[in-house]
Amino acid sequence: MPLVCVYKPLGLTPLQALNLLRERYPHYQDSVLSYAGRLDPLAEGVMLVLVDGANQERERYLGLDKEYEFEILFGVSTDTGDLMGLVQEVADPGVIGKEAAEEALADFVGRRQQSSPRYSSPGIDGKDFVKEVEIYEAEALSVGTIAGARILDSGSARIGSVQGEFRQEEIVSRWREVLKGKEAVEYPLVRMRVFASSGTYIRVLAEEMGKKMGLPALAFSIKRTRAGQHGVADCLPLDR
Repeated sequence: MPLVCVYKPLGLTPLQALNLLRERYPHYQDSVLSYAGRLDPLAEGVMLVLVDGANQERERYLGLDKEYEFEILFGVSTDTGDLMGLVQEVADPGVIGKEAAEEALADFVGRRQQSSPRYSSPGIDGKDFVKEVEIYEAEALSVGTIAGARILDSGSARIGSVQGEFRQEEIVSRWREVLKGKEAVEYPLVRMRVFASSGTYIRVLAEEMGKKMGLPALAFSIKRTRAGQHGVADCLPLDR
């Protein structure tokens, strides 16, 4: 089989997911494997794995369009654009309505220039990598809130699921520090869906949405639901 679609679990790097694939499905033990389209440790969902000869067509698979469902937390920003970062700014979150979120998101539909996030592999010599991307479709699925105490509980659990050294202790300590006394504060949490070209960074989109709304923001959760014609239902599970 030249291509296999797997569901990358939360907490794993793509390389760790490949190792788990070999462990769970021994017939891939001696195969040459690579992934087409990186997913951060705190992102989950569809990941295409190229097997043996399919690696020669890597560029074709890398260029497939992607679909994501994700949540944006408003009122807090980090140096990575998601929960796996040191908190940089905390602001009075205010209130965000669905109509306002949809209007802001609509401005990002179409072709545009987007920088790579900090702590990202495409960075060159520590500098931002800028490329043209396109968002074909975008919608706000729901608008709610999440209390500071739940942000800390959920965030600590997600950060704790990550294997390897990614500043976890320092990150959780900083979250506890900045949310102390704000446990009952309700922060806007907007769930969204986008269908976009390859290379679109959801962490960066979350930060850009925050700037559009006049608030610090980050990607609270990210799930890739499709890569090309391959959806979640097509994926092999990689339960740990």
